[in-house]
Amino acid sequence: MSLWGRLTKGERAPVEQRSASRIFAPPLAAYYWDGGAPTPHEIRDISASGMYVQTPERWYRGTVVLMRLQRTDCGEGAAAESIAVMARAVRCGPDGVGLHFLLHDKNDRRSGKAPLMEGVDKATYLRFFKELRNTVNERAARNAN
Repeated sequence: MSLWGRLTKGERAPVEQRSASRIFAPPLAAYYWDGGAPTPHEIRDISASGMYVQTPERWYRGTVVLMRLQRTDCGEGAAAESIAVMARAVRCGPDGVGLHFLLHDKNDRRSGKAPLMEGVDKATYLRFFKELRNTVNERAARNAN
């Protein structure tokens, strides 16, 4: 039964299935190619496994998009200013799209087990995400004092 059908029959909507911790309003912009000049799009939240991008696009579920994530706070101390990640659209919202990252292992690519994909491998993305999270946490701690 559709979500609309459940809602109109008084049934509850599906329970939130996302479990990874998120960084809300990260200092990042997402860029993707849509046929024109790339423009920055705000990232509402990001986790180790995906993100929600505020965009006028509404890709079909399953659509794979190459995204460049650019740090907007890059000054001294940021190890990586930007990375490219492959992501699959998993849901649409009123102001954007939820995406799940398609991250491969370096060993899989070398052995030929992984498809030839653009974008960084899982270890590289997790390093980027960890540094982003550390930066956000440090700023929050400074602002709390």
